[in-house]
Amino acid sequence: MVVVPSGSIHQAFNGKVLVGSAVYDAASLADAAGATTTVTVGGAKIGDFAFVSLSLDNEDTLATAYVSADNTVSVRLQQENAGSAVDLASLTIRVGVVPRVFVESFATQALVR
Repeated sequence: MVVVPSGSIHQAFNGKVLVGSAVYDAASLADAAGATTTVTVGGAKIGDFAFVSLSLDNEDTLATAYVSADNTVSVRLQQENAGSAVDLASLTIRVGVVPRVFVESFATQALVR
C-alpha cells in the first residue's frame, strides 16, 4: 500500500498528474445500464492510474476511469439505482492520470525510508 503524504496528489507526484476534461450528456440510464465516453489526456498510457470527477451530483451513478489507449481515458457511468432510471444533465467530466512510472518510483522511495 502506498500512502500519499498530506498535500495534493499533484504535489505528491511532483506535478506529474496529467489532466483532461470533456462535456458529456449521457442518455437516460435504466437500472443496471451504463454509458461510456472518452476524454483525451495527452501523455496517458495503458497501465497508468486514472481517476474521475463529475461537475454535478452523480445521482447514485458510479463513475470509473481507465486508460484505454495512448492519450485516451475511458469513463464509464454505471447506473445502479434500485430500479429507477437516471437522466444526468449535461456535465463536465474531469479526469486525472498519474503515470505508472511515478507511482512505482514513489512506492520504492517510500519503502526505502
